[in-house]
Amino acid sequence: MPDPEDEDLFVAPEAQDDPQPEPDEDEPDEIEVAFEGEEPLPPPERGANSDLVRRLRAELDERDRRLRAMEAPKTVEVGPKPTLEAAEYDEAKYDAELLAWNQRKADADKATANQTAAQETANANWRRKLETFETQKRELRRPDYDEAQETVAEALNEVQQRAIIAATNNSGAIIYALGKHPGKLAEIAKITDPIDFIAAVVRMEGTVTVTNKRRPPEPEAPVRGSAGVTRGSSLADKELERLEAKARTDPLFDRGEIKRHKDKMAARKASGRR
Repeated sequence: MPDPEDEDLFVAPEAQDDPQPEPDEDEPDEIEVAFEGEEPLPPPERGANSDLVRRLRAELDERDRRLRAMEAPKTVEVGPKPTLEAAEYDEAKYDAELLAWNQRKADADKATANQTAAQETANANWRRKLETFETQKRELRRPDYDEAQETVAEALNEVQQRAIIAATNNSGAIIYALGKHPGKLAEIAKITDPIDFIAAVVRMEGTVTVTNKRRPPEPEAPVRGSAGVTRGSSLADKELERLEAKARTDPLFDRGEIKRHKDKMAARKASGRR
């Protein structure tokens, strides 16, 4: 289990220094995250059922504390090093006690080394999970992500939050989806058994959809004045826009079509046609 003193799961929005990535021309204008077949609902108002939330959080925190105490490894009691005086100057007794003490000390040192190595491995794995979460969060580019994340942090205890990060492949998406679906969040917050919680989260992740969507193009601004503007030139402009839009979305598109279209329109203009 990661060290409780290790990095916090959710860093307050104002403490995050990572810049949001600049949008790429080839990337979708919007990424929609939701549970399959469901519309996201607005998050509950701050402070709603605050007494109930505080009581539940206190109960869950106490349960987590007891679980951590049960999972803590038992230490080997080495005791003070034997002395000849304490053995009443009985050399045989002293030798036996010293041998037993040395064995206990070796066992304790080994247990400590194993525990330290296991903790370091767990911490390294946890940091990788957090880095993956932060990367997924940035890639979603949702302007209201911090608000959704805060909603999840208020509803779930630390063990539940860590379970989402550790057990899911796209923790960034499921945390946002939970923050935007209060019903789903309330449903999963009731599950206090860690194993049952992980199983439920994994099932939920299978229903989360991440859809790349492009915003529709801005409507064409009307051309002011009528001189030199005819229906033919308007249609030509729309055809050019269509070809340029296709070039942006279709990697196999022959961009030569754009040049040929422009040459054709230039020829028409030179000959006085519209």
